[in-house]
Amino acid sequence: MHLEEGAAAEVAAAFIPPTLSTRALLSLERAQFLVERRGTLTVNGVAAVAGETELVLRDPQTMEVKLRYRQPVAPGEGPIPFALTVNLPPIGDSQVLVGTVTLYPAVPLTPVQAAARTEQAIALTLQPDSPPMRLLERRPEPPPRPAPTPKSVELPRFVA
Repeated sequence: MHLEEGAAAEVAAAFIPPTLSTRALLSLERAQFLVERRGTLTVNGVAAVAGETELVLRDPQTMEVKLRYRQPVAPGEGPIPFALTVNLPPIGDSQVLVGTVTLYPAVPLTPVQAAARTEQAIALTLQPDSPPMRLLERRPEPPPRPAPTPKSVELPRFVA
């Protein structure tokens, strides 16, 4: 039994791993972050299409939105690198934040792209703020001490 060329190509295509644009329109370099409480967070990734990315951070206990930030993704073809950089606002007592990075494409998507992932979850562990550095005061050095004067010591005399 021989497969026709067209049928063989369809079977082969079914086993080729999908590209970024068919399974995920958004991919992040990492999804877990360790950040100082009032520090700066940078999320790096690639988008398969131009549009806008949105970062939303929430308190996991109350689901209250602590930060929402949107930024355009430059127009281009193929994987388009992006970086979302934000200064964290005062968060309260929470030691962890959960969130999402979502891509909102600027152009209508094909049916295959529409089924692709456009959102990725992230988690932040917040470290306490670094204590402020104190400048050490330099104390003046004490004046040099005078050298001790030798004392005369009498040694006992033994008679043989």
